[in-house]
Amino acid sequence: MFKKKLISSVFLALGILAFDQFTKYLVLKGMRLYQSIHIIDHILSITYIRNPNSVFGISFGGKFPYPVMILILVVAVLILWTVENKPTFYLLYSAIIGGALGNLIDRLRFKEVIDFIDVGLGKNLRWPVFNVADASISISVVLLLYFSLKSARVKRDEITTD
Repeated sequence: MFKKKLISSVFLALGILAFDQFTKYLVLKGMRLYQSIHIIDHILSITYIRNPNSVFGISFGGKFPYPVMILILVVAVLILWTVENKPTFYLLYSAIIGGALGNLIDRLRFKEVIDFIDVGLGKNLRWPVFNVADASISISVVLLLYFSLKSARVKRDEITTD
């Protein structure tokens, strides 16, 4: 059973990694830096930028901490190894690992991350430009928190009804 979950997790992580790298390849080959293609007027654009900082362009000063990112990946894999026996958790951790690998590859190749998904309302209310890896990580973390809290609530309710 564990082997099946591990294989599924690896395929999901590799699928996200491949999709992330493919979309970045298309942007690199088809666009100039800072070029923007409007998909839905002032809501969704493809805008090619490079992010030398951390998540959402936040700078923590100095150079990007590669050892920290590698440590985070190792910890994520260890967590996946010991996670609750629920397929949802395996899938979410796998999506986080796939996204983290996608951005790590960019950092190793370019010393910065290729970002291109530009969403917001109007010209001034914009989310920081991101990529497939960022979306995979962010959505998975939110869902992981949700399902973890839900699981903890169910366990708490079981204890109080006993």
